[in-house]
Amino acid sequence: MLESINQEQIKTIVEEVETPCFVYDESTLKRNVNRILENAADNGLDDRIQIYVSYFANSNPHLHKIVCGVRDNVGILLQSLSEFQQVSSYFGEENLPKMIASPSVLSLEEHNKWKSTGVQLNVSSLEEVKMLSTVDPQQAIDVRIDLSKNRKQRLGIKRGEIPELKRLISEGHLKLEGFHMYAGTGSSLDKMLKETEEAIIYSSKHFPSLQILNLGGGFDFDYDCFCDGDAKHFDWSTYFQRLAYLLDKYRISKNVQIYIEPGRDIFADSALFLLGIKNKKVWKKGVKDLCVDGSYVHMPSAMIRRRQHRVQFFNKEGRIMEKEGAKVRLAGATTLSRDFIFPGVIDAPNVRPAYVGVGDVGAYGATQFLRFLNQRSAPEVLITEKGDLKLLTQRGGDEDGLMRVLRNPTNISKNVVTKIPDLYRDPEGYKKGPYGMENETLMWHMAGALLLKEVLRINAGFAHGGLENASGVVTAETVLSKKIQVLDVCSGPGTFPDHLSLYIKNLVATCVDSSRSMLEMGRRKHAIQGWRFVEDDVVKMDLGKKFPIITASSAYHHILDENKIAFLENLKKHLLPDGVVLLCENFLPHYESPASRKKAVADYYNALECYYAVGNATPEAIEVIKEVRKLEESGIEEHKVSYEMFLKHLEITGLSIKTAIQVWNPNISYDFKAGSYVVVLKAF
Repeated sequence: MLESINQEQIKTIVEEVETPCFVYDESTLKRNVNRILENAADNGLDDRIQIYVSYFANSNPHLHKIVCGVRDNVGILLQSLSEFQQVSSYFGEENLPKMIASPSVLSLEEHNKWKSTGVQLNVSSLEEVKMLSTVDPQQAIDVRIDLSKNRKQRLGIKRGEIPELKRLISEGHLKLEGFHMYAGTGSSLDKMLKETEEAIIYSSKHFPSLQILNLGGGFDFDYDCFCDGDAKHFDWSTYFQRLAYLLDKYRISKNVQIYIEPGRDIFADSALFLLGIKNKKVWKKGVKDLCVDGSYVHMPSAMIRRRQHRVQFFNKEGRIMEKEGAKVRLAGATTLSRDFIFPGVIDAPNVRPAYVGVGDVGAYGATQFLRFLNQRSAPEVLITEKGDLKLLTQRGGDEDGLMRVLRNPTNISKNVVTKIPDLYRDPEGYKKGPYGMENETLMWHMAGALLLKEVLRINAGFAHGGLENASGVVTAETVLSKKIQVLDVCSGPGTFPDHLSLYIKNLVATCVDSSRSMLEMGRRKHAIQGWRFVEDDVVKMDLGKKFPIITASSAYHHILDENKIAFLENLKKHLLPDGVVLLCENFLPHYESPASRKKAVADYYNALECYYAVGNATPEAIEVIKEVRKLEESGIEEHKVSYEMFLKHLEITGLSIKTAIQVWNPNISYDFKAGSYVVVLKAF
């Protein structure tokens, strides 16, 4: 990778992305996969070998798409449900790769979730086997066995537990489908061959009916070999030659599939870490700290394992510079005394370089980024087989390390609502909510613009609410000077129609609410405008009149779920045939059960609090939203649903969306439709 990147690519990356950044090579990834499979084929194992690449070796799904796309017998090894969700999100349900999972500990709830995915699951303790024999007898299981020399691996059923394992399998009517061993990180060829033979002996002796023999990972990659080509890679030719011999010697059926997990060998030399040089002075004699704009937190494994990497220096034009005898250490960008990209001294040019590329960082590099020393995560760039450059991940933000910090810490000692916030009961307190929140104010201004559009359509006959050939000034003085009747529901003291009068000054509102104190305040404030305030239940009201415009800000989510359809039907009943309903509403991400709704609520309010914490709400409004969250969690007053559920309610009630504008998106990965909306509805 260090030698294959060219001058123009270096210049473009520096100009478009800047340093520090990780750069991957698609051709190298594919070549590394093919090297393994071709060596397997050369030894007659091509139809038996399955490769599973550890997702935690490099957690960029775009790179795994490349790796899994090389051959059908390449998949992904997972360790958690969150990894499965990310892979599913990026691959798409119809294009999921082969996957197996080896979680460290498996609860019954996690087992049930994994089972629903169809992913092959390895269990690693007798307790887990016992649990499966109780809750899901007669199923096929895969187990992780610790055959290491010291028997002290954190995970895996130990040798001495094999008799108990066999008993549980027999009594629970389970079928042992697969056997998973692990030799340990960075295992040499000799060690891997010894561990492989032991695994084959053990499986043939104790579990002769196995269908899968998973020989695990740990295949060594030689970081100390400062060279390109195959020399630093694991000796797959010798390994597969010996493996074929052992399978034949111990009469392992050809129907048994052999799994291997060579993530490091596939990813390691596929990437370099490109760093900018910060030193401005010329070189002097002796060892010099070459200060770069990255830090060890960007790829901590090198310092943790006391491991050096190959490097290449470049001038400001992106040309390779020869190492001429200068001695340097790559010092990180922070004040931490031990912040070095990797330990030790390396050769460097005698003239100051502009950039340095650190090689062999594709495995356990960017994926191990630490939120320490307040550094931003480095972006990742891919060089495609055609030579194009693609940005895979963006550089982290300045406050990424603080992204989940609440400006006002929440008291979690007792999450019980003791009172309804003033927002809902006190007319003066009501103002602190909507007017203090950026997303609410944005919704109201967008609603004003859409109201103006609809009034032009209704009063002036302009087809789409534009001016057509009319004068804006004349239209404002004539068409917009006419009174327009508006029904506002869940109105409080009329705050929403009051805001809309910024856009339509002759708006005449009929405001309906169940709070008498709110209505009294509204009557006093808007007496001169002749607004009408009605105390009634918006689900059951019958005003005996239809309106061209009905407005409702944050009304729908205050209606009990069982009354939401009746509420929408009542709005339709009060709507003129050519009229519209103008809604401002907040929606949760998708959920399918009470349990998943709880998660949706948490994800929504966590995102909202982070959004408010960076200047998008007043301190008073932030306090209000804390109380609102408690109400939502307790099912009092707040009854938000997903956008998907809202659409279903509309379909039932005979209303359809004419316009829907999302003004705030919480960026929740599993549902980008959540957030704050302004919606115009019409009857059909």
